[in-house]
Amino acid sequence: MNLNIENTTGLLNDYFFQMLCLIYFPGEKFPGRDHAARENEPSASFFVSANDGVYECRCCVTSGEKTAEKTIRLTAEETVGSYEDEYIAQICSGKAFLLCCRELFGFTPPWGQMTGLRPVKRALFYLDRGRDAAWVVKMFKEDFSVSDEKAKLCVDIAQRQQKLFGTLSDGDCALYIAIPFCPTRCTYCSFVSYSGQKLFALLSEYLERLQKDIVRMGKLIKSTGQKLVSIYIGGGTPTILDESQLDALLETITESVDMTHVREFTLESGRPDTITDGKLTVAEKYSVTRISINTQTTDDNILKAIGRKHTAADFFAAYDIAHKHTLSLNTDLIAGLPCDTREGFARSLDNVISCCPDDITVHTMSVKNAAPIRFEVEGVYDPEGQCAKDCVSYARETLAQNNYYPYYLYRQKNTVGNAENCGYAKPGTECLYNIMTMEERHSVFACGASALTKIVVGGRIERFAFPKYPFEYLKQDSGVFEREITKLLCERKENE
Repeated sequence: MNLNIENTTGLLNDYFFQMLCLIYFPGEKFPGRDHAARENEPSASFFVSANDGVYECRCCVTSGEKTAEKTIRLTAEETVGSYEDEYIAQICSGKAFLLCCRELFGFTPPWGQMTGLRPVKRALFYLDRGRDAAWVVKMFKEDFSVSDEKAKLCVDIAQRQQKLFGTLSDGDCALYIAIPFCPTRCTYCSFVSYSGQKLFALLSEYLERLQKDIVRMGKLIKSTGQKLVSIYIGGGTPTILDESQLDALLETITESVDMTHVREFTLESGRPDTITDGKLTVAEKYSVTRISINTQTTDDNILKAIGRKHTAADFFAAYDIAHKHTLSLNTDLIAGLPCDTREGFARSLDNVISCCPDDITVHTMSVKNAAPIRFEVEGVYDPEGQCAKDCVSYARETLAQNNYYPYYLYRQKNTVGNAENCGYAKPGTECLYNIMTMEERHSVFACGASALTKIVVGGRIERFAFPKYPFEYLKQDSGVFEREITKLLCERKENE
């Protein structure tokens, strides 16, 4: 995509404008300012300036043979939030861009000009500072052009999270452990997950290294004086491990960390065809409290098309096994999968609800740059995505009728219909880890390939990432990560 920016304010970087463009032009690349425009290539131009507190953006967008141009002028007094200069410049530019694209395409996306991963975090910021729900909804709608439905959903979740945060202390933390291996790779997936016999040969060595890092991380958490309240084993597909491997991993975890304050212990089982009664018995042995059994859809034809290599019958069988155990159950669905319909998604949701999980997460199809589906399905990018939006709305209404309430939410770029990913739970069964990692108020320690530790100290967040791929992870000095975090915590303590 050809992107031309003339910005005399000095407040906004190119990345902001690129993310704005992806709302209506998902999947586009931005080769740089020296890029020579190609024939029929979409383009957007932004001319942003400020004079005596009045911000102005003239935006021109071209798609095919159609062009739209709009100019917006804005002051702090004309916004609900009365923001600092940077945000006024953002809002002004976003409004001009949305008006152009509405003229070209005939619709406004449900999240308006919001492009960030964590809209609930923004709502919490204002609620925590004494603004009421009506004010925050108005701010979302008028300043950021968010739809009434999404604004109210976001504030509803923020209010629910305020109550849940009230049960946590500042010194509480979580631990994430990564098992980046899967039976097969889903066509929509871009996570760092490995499948295939050659790569499975790494598993034993990977687990050996991972267990050493868990021991180190356990000591590190204890040295900080923080209380571990949540453990989450994610993937990939952690239940790809056999019973003996799972037993060894869980034993290492429970012996290496202080389990005294742990309120939830999640094993992300993922693929239903990896779940056995024996593995769940092992999980219970080590006080795992929560597992996920994710089908994404109960349509066998779509399951085959997206590379999941299991059937709906496998999913129902896995739930029959799980219900024999005293575990809280979670499952995931994806709205907007290629070839799915509103009716098909509704059947999948109804099927999942009939299994009586405690927690249901409804994702919206997001087209990742590294996902095979990007190259396999024509027209997979769909910025309007009416079917996906209908599915998400249906899920919200149906889950509410069945006593499931939204408790966490996040967004991704290149999402069909500009929708969101939202977790719904029965009261009292919410996953604390999901909230802690999304809202970033508590430290989340992490072990394993691609695992990201986020240390929250004094309102600031410091991030430390293990190498992305298992090959690199196995080569890295196992102590470097611990030393970096220890140094940071010591520096912060000295400055307090």
